[in-house]
This record gives sequence, C-alpha cells and structure tokens, in this order.
Amino acid sequence: MLKKRVLFFCMLYISLCLPSVKAQPYSFTGISRQDGLSSSSVSSIVQDSSGFIWLGTQNGLNRFDGTGFKIFTNEPFNAASLSENMIQTMYMDKDDVIWIGTYNGLDRFDTRSETFRAYLHSFGDDDSLSNNLVLSILRDSRGSLWAGTIKGLNRLDEKNGTFVKYLHNDQVPGSIAGDIIRALYEDNSGNLWIGTQGGGLDCFKYNTRTFSHYRHNPADPLSLPSDNVMAIGGDPEGRMWIATWDYGLSLYDPESGTFENHHIPDASIYCLNTQTDGTVWAGSWDDGLFEYKVGTKELAVYKHNRNNDGSLSHNNVYALFTDHSGDLWIGTNGGGVNRIEKPSANFTVYRNQPDDPDSLSPGKVSAVLEDNTGNMWVGTYGGGVNRLDPAGKKIRHYRHAVTDQSSVSNDIINSFYEDSRHTLWIMTNEGLDKYVPAADSFVHFSSPDDRAQILLSRPVVCMLEEPVTGALWVATYMDGLVSLDVKKNTVRMYASDLSDKTSLSDPSVTSLAYDKLGRLWVGTNNGLNRLEKDRDVQALFPQYFGYFVNSFRSGTLAVLCVQRRSLGSVQNGWNSRIRPCVGQFLHVRMEKRTSRHPDVRVSGG
Repeated sequence: MLKKRVLFFCMLYISLCLPSVKAQPYSFTGISRQDGLSSSSVSSIVQDSSGFIWLGTQNGLNRFDGTGFKIFTNEPFNAASLSENMIQTMYMDKDDVIWIGTYNGLDRFDTRSETFRAYLHSFGDDDSLSNNLVLSILRDSRGSLWAGTIKGLNRLDEKNGTFVKYLHNDQVPGSIAGDIIRALYEDNSGNLWIGTQGGGLDCFKYNTRTFSHYRHNPADPLSLPSDNVMAIGGDPEGRMWIATWDYGLSLYDPESGTFENHHIPDASIYCLNTQTDGTVWAGSWDDGLFEYKVGTKELAVYKHNRNNDGSLSHNNVYALFTDHSGDLWIGTNGGGVNRIEKPSANFTVYRNQPDDPDSLSPGKVSAVLEDNTGNMWVGTYGGGVNRLDPAGKKIRHYRHAVTDQSSVSNDIINSFYEDSRHTLWIMTNEGLDKYVPAADSFVHFSSPDDRAQILLSRPVVCMLEEPVTGALWVATYMDGLVSLDVKKNTVRMYASDLSDKTSLSDPSVTSLAYDKLGRLWVGTNNGLNRLEKDRDVQALFPQYFGYFVNSFRSGTLAVLCVQRRSLGSVQNGWNSRIRPCVGQFLHVRMEKRTSRHPDVRVSGG
C-alpha cells in the first residue's frame, strides 16, 4: 500500500561558497513495486492534460491515476506495442502525445487512443534514427521534433518519417561537439541548446545548421565547469541552468557568454528541475537529492536512511518533475518514485486573545468581506464587527451599545454586502445597518412602511443588488424577501403564503443569486424559487432546500449542500446544479480516491 513518508531531513552541509541551511521537513509519498509500479527504476515522468501521471521505467510505461496503475509493455509479436520496456526519457507533446526514448528506438504514443508508432535505427538506411538508444527529446518552437541518442542528434521529418542527423566530425569545426546527447533545451529567445557527455554545451544555429561550442577551460573560472552536461533547465525568470556530472550546477549569462558556477563536491548530478521559483532541485547518482536556494546560495541534501521510513527511498535520483499542482516527483533507480507536496501557504492567524484588547473580538467568525479600499471586515457571532486595515496589522472593533444609536444593531453578524455605490451593509440578528465612513459609525435601516420597518429590525441573512436598477434584495430569516429601492426609499415585500402557489415556498430565505438572463433565484429552507419578470415567484423545486453559490456557467446554477427529502429520510453530501431551460437538476458526486492525482474528476448521478 502507499506509504506516507515525512522527511526528517538527512543533510550534508557544503562549505565552499554554499552556506549550510537547515531544511524544512517535507511530506513524502512513496510509490513502489508493492503498490503496483512495474519497476523500482523510474527514469522519466510526465503528466497529461487530464492529470494522469506517466512514469517511464526500466520495465514498461506506467499510467498512474492516483490510486493504481495501467501498464504498457512490449509485446513480442505486436509491432504496434511499446518497442522496448527499458525507457530512458519521455517528452509530453501537444494533444497528449508522449514521445518515448527507449533502449530500442523512439516511440510516439497517443495516450487517447493508446497506440504506439516506433522509429528505429536501420543499418544502411541514412534516413533512419542514428541510434536506438534515445537519451533526450524536445519539440522546438518552430515545430521540429529533436531526439538525442548515444550517437548523434536527430531531427524528425514527421510527414515522411525520416531523420536529419547531426554527428560530430573532427574535420568540421561547426559540427556538433559530441555524439552522446544528454540534454535538449530551448530558451526564451528560441535558441536550441544541446548538452553532450564529453563535448560540453552546444547552441544550434538554425540559419547555418552549425553549432557554437561552450567548453570547460581550466584557466577560466567563468567557463563551463565541466564538459559532461547531463541536464539543462529554465527557471521561472527565464534563466538557463546546467547540471554537470562531475562539478555541480552552473547558471549561464547570455549577455557575457559566461557561467556562474556552483560546486557540489563529491556529487554526480544526473537530473535537474528548475520549475520552483527560487529553488533548483538536482538529482544525483548515489548522493541523494539536492535543494539549492538561488537567493541565499544555501544547499541541503536529502538521502535515504534505512532506519528512517520517512527518508528518500533511494540515493540514485533518476528523474525530477513538477506536476500541475506544483508537487515535485522524484524518480529513483531502485526505490520507485517519491512525491514532495507543494508547501502550503503561510497563514497569519487572527483570533481573540483575552489579554490583548487589539486582537479579534470573541465569538465564531460568521462573515468576511474585503471592501473597495482594501479593509477587511470580519463579523462574529456575538462579538460584533472587526475591521482590519489593508496591511492586516490594526484591528478596529465595533460593538452594540444600548445607549449609542450609531453603534451596530446587534453583535451577532450574519453577513456583509458592498453595493455598486460602495456602500457597506451589515446584516445582523436585529436588523440591517449601513456603515458611514465619514463618521465611522452605523445608520440603522428605517422605512415609512411600518411592516417593513419591523421586518428589517429582525434577523437579516444576506443581500444582493439587482444589476439594472440597483435595488437591493434582502433575505430575512423568517419574514421572506424584501426589495429596497434606495433612491426612492420604497420597499416591497415578498412573503410565503401556503395558499398562494406564486408566493415563496418558505419564509426563511437562505441565499440569493442572479443568472446570466437576469433572473433572481431564491433559496429557502424549503425549496428553490425563481422570481419572474412580472414579480410572481415560481417555486420550482419545493422538495429541495439548501445554500446556493453565486456563480453561473453556461446557464447553470451551482447549488451547494443540497439535501433531498425522500420517504422521511434526508440524504446529504450532494452538489447539484440546475438546468433552468429544462427545469432539471444534475447531481454531482466526487469519485472516491486516496490521492491528489490525477486532477479532480466528477461524475453525474
């Protein structure tokens, strides 16, 4: 079964221009052959648009859906199957096509149709792949697909299925510097970079079809630190990082053509990941996983510890990949795959502290709103109103005072609402208040209509502005729906009358929302209602009750926490949306799963 790992950090401190740092513990999820993985050696990782994680291993291609695997392997008498079980590298192309570099050719795999097409080296055929051991793959911005092998660089003509080869030639200065092509990378300027093993770093010139070379020069500390380039990656700022086998990391400066080198002693760097802002991850061969902080130049290393189940599963790190959620996947050569979940955001907690008068007022937080000036308004159940300044450092309290008519009506706050005129309204358990910024106080709602005055002096739940007229709809806890025309200072009330089918289905209004056609939807404690243009109320679904989310997509109304009465029972846990054109509900349930991957899927029921 999947094993939850917490990395308690086993660290190596590097002293040569890299200050030591105490690493934070990471939450690891380890996946091994015991979980269904076809091999403990994971050499490459990609993710498709549906969220599935694809793992290239030394024993086939694995698709991971968050709970289990689907495995694709070579079938000896099936030319349309994977050409070789030993996978070296993969590249995710458009339309969810994966290009797979194996020990026996280049495969094109369509994840949707689950079909393979192989491109192989054929002795005597100059148009075939230069070698069947494929180490690196890239599609450039010009649309060309490149494949690096242990014997040269190849560019595929997909229409004809043929290759243009680029091989090292000592007699041609502009030829590629080496034939073992470990890495391919295109920078933001459209330059194609090639990392070779033993030949240094090359940049391809499209106009002349030649290569410029960057080699290690022992006499020049600003030169490439090693000619064994294993990986190349671009960080979020567009900078190019190079991983070398026998030195460490290097950052290329395109303006000067020089390199800023960062030595990692006694480490053979094999792979690289630069997708996390401010951090470069480097996987090594038998020396664990390195985390390099760019700003501080701090380095930490995480290694396997057989006495600690929370450590990295193996010290040979074969592949690094950042998924759509920002989680880092680590493929190892012998320990399966590990995942580091993206660190959660840091939260500032505001709570009541009895000894601190400047802390949040007591009571559960019942409402939160940020106004147009950046102030954060926080309502509590029994503790009144709090206002946090835009910096979140100073809290101003507003409490009900019997002797102060300008104080808030009640300390039980149900919700806030800011209308298009930037007026802040406060819904309390004893009426509706309006905030007056100039006086930093409150005005209680008043109406010439005595009945409306009484209704809006009782518990008020929420408010919504009519888009065209600017009238305000006010939902009450037990007295139906009220429409306020602020400009004319007029009021209209919509009550619930069991003898009138055009009235509200229930006097307790819980939520309000407009659809894209301008129709008002009213959620009550006993049914969903829609206000028609003639101001009659249609009780559409009296058997449903719940709270509604104020969002509409493609003419559907999202309904949250709907419950259904059926034969005296209540069914919970539904999310539903209504199709107004046909008057039907679609109930949506989350599929059960134990992992964050792939991306969340829903099913209709």
